[in-house]
Amino acid sequence: MLVRLDLRIERSQNWINSWVQLGEPIQDFQNGFTDAQRLIDNAEKSWRNGEYTTANELINQAYKLLDKIPQPPISVCTPGTTSTSQTVDESGVFKTSVTATSSDERLWLSVDKGTTGRTGEGKPLTYMSINIIDTPLPPPRSYSILYPVYELGPKGVTFNPPITVSFLCEPGNLPKGIGIGDLFIASLDEETNKWNILSDSSVDQKTNTVTASLDHFTLLAVLYSIPLPTPPVNWWLIGAIIVSGIIVAFIAKFLTRRRD
Repeated sequence: MLVRLDLRIERSQNWINSWVQLGEPIQDFQNGFTDAQRLIDNAEKSWRNGEYTTANELINQAYKLLDKIPQPPISVCTPGTTSTSQTVDESGVFKTSVTATSSDERLWLSVDKGTTGRTGEGKPLTYMSINIIDTPLPPPRSYSILYPVYELGPKGVTFNPPITVSFLCEPGNLPKGIGIGDLFIASLDEETNKWNILSDSSVDQKTNTVTASLDHFTLLAVLYSIPLPTPPVNWWLIGAIIVSGIIVAFIAKFLTRRRD
């Protein structure tokens, strides 16, 4: 129960932070949250002392206070999620430039002022999310995927003009034999389930970034071409060829002498 309560506390704190970033008054929420934390501390003490009934009563009181904290329209403090409700007008046009960053700070989206962003239903974009996907996906032939894969959302969002997507790829985290110049950004075609390298994918070796343009949300990944393996030297075959050559030369010389 206490573990589940810890998760509830964390979620409530995120909601309060979201309301702060949205510019809403949250003093009452904050006071209730502080009282709930005090009750939980007392519940933990009672639990350790074997006073389970008292602990449960205190926990139930804490839950009632936490239930009074309303969920914000979009949790702007959720890692990988960026609210755009205050920066997009009723037509979906961005009034200011916006940058959205993944929770691991390796991927970011740059949306310029004047860009139109709409959902699949044609509504103005109110938030952008970047989720990290650890499940392996089949790479295209002759390529490998530099994990993790990132899922951009909401699904179906389109941009006009395209936005800029950038990956940070430190050389020390790359596979052996692979350099920054070997990397490409690819998007997943969800109809064919195939990766397509973005045509304008480019590399800045000074900043260790890979950049490309994107006009819709989908799954993104950094790919690198698999170096062709050096074929092993077949010393047995080479030896056989040399021996065969010696034998042929010996026979030819023997036949020449015999004619003489």
